Amino acid sequence: MQSRYLILLAIVTLLALGTGCSILAPAATPLPVFPTATAPSASPTAATTNTLAPAPTPGTPTVPPQPPTSAPVAPPSASNAQPQRINFPPGGTAATLQGTLAPNGIAHYVLRALAGQTMTVNFAASAAPVNMAIRGADGTVLVSSSALVPSWSGQLPATQDYYIDAVSYAPVPATFTLQVAILPLGATPVIDQPRRITFTPGATSVTIQGTTATPGADRFVIRALAGQTMAASITALQGPVILIIYGADGNVLISDHAGTSTCSGVLPTTQDYFIDTRSVGNAVVPFTLTITIPPLATVPPVIPKHILFPPGGTSVTVQGSLPVNGMDRWMLRALIGQTMTVNTATTQGQVILIIFGVEDGDVLISDHAGATSWTGQLPATEDYYIDVRSVGNVAANYSLQVTIPPP
Repeated sequence: MQSRYLILLAIVTLLALGTGCSILAPAATPLPVFPTATAPSASPTAATTNTLAPAPTPGTPTVPPQPPTSAPVAPPSASNAQPQRINFPPGGTAATLQGTLAPNGIAHYVLRALAGQTMTVNFAASAAPVNMAIRGADGTVLVSSSALVPSWSGQLPATQDYYIDAVSYAPVPATFTLQVAILPLGATPVIDQPRRITFTPGATSVTIQGTTATPGADRFVIRALAGQTMAASITALQGPVILIIYGADGNVLISDHAGTSTCSGVLPTTQDYFIDTRSVGNAVVPFTLTITIPPLATVPPVIPKHILFPPGGTSVTVQGSLPVNGMDRWMLRALIGQTMTVNTATTQGQVILIIFGVEDGDVLISDHAGATSWTGQLPATEDYYIDVRSVGNVAANYSLQVTIPPP
């Protein structure tokens, strides 16, 4: 019986070892795990989930994926017209063209020239801002439209087509004139020296006869003083002819964009001033130029009139007459702390008061106040000026009353 039991126990042990039961096998060492790509799942949820992306931090806004940025889009051209070919007449070296630009429009021109030739371009327009631009077919920019220059002259760098654009930034239509000249190879450009204008002794005006150049402008130069008023006018038998005036320092007094044949103004600096005459729409135009520059006005010194109180008096009234924009200056002495009252009245015209100290220059009332009366405590013991100035377009008759009680 016991032998049967031992045999049965041996059989069970052998069966357990033959089947590799896990309860008897030693524990395996875990292997490191690396992320691996998984095959797409048929589930829509699995297809849109990135198992490798970190989860967003709670409370942090997430940025949705952005589409790729496209390349900048160039603005549409203001004109798609083919450029107009510029052809010189047989044997000619220059051409003059006229055109009209729509608001913010562009007109294109093209001509062929050789490397080393000298090209001169002059441009004038009836509206501002209208500018010219010049570039070669190879992309070389000779003049940018942002340069705001009315003329250009220079040696061409290559044998090719050259494009000349009239570019308008004006909100209104504009007419323009374009003059182009190209000298033959080897020709020396003639540089016109400005003609010096001088007045005869004692004269304040001069009249000059001339003819506009082709292409370009006749140039004159005159010296004048700061503060002088220069008036210029030009008349032409055929026209129009416009004026361009600028100083030797580059300060432009009137540009070609003004399109004017007359101008007048006060000169800002003592220097040479250049006066260009340019035809608009005609290659050669006879003209008459008149320049007037009166001498600087000499202002006579203002002599103050003294105000004297009668013995024991504290008030005095004086009278006067003033021309248009004229001035009388009155003066009196007073003590610090005294109260002064000044009143004006007129029987004709209008006047204003200006009051200030003589020694310290302390202004009690300025012309900006436009006042006809003032009262206040005097800040110092000194002489005081009381100016009475006429305003308006008529002469003035006035009375001035000053009252200063004793301290």
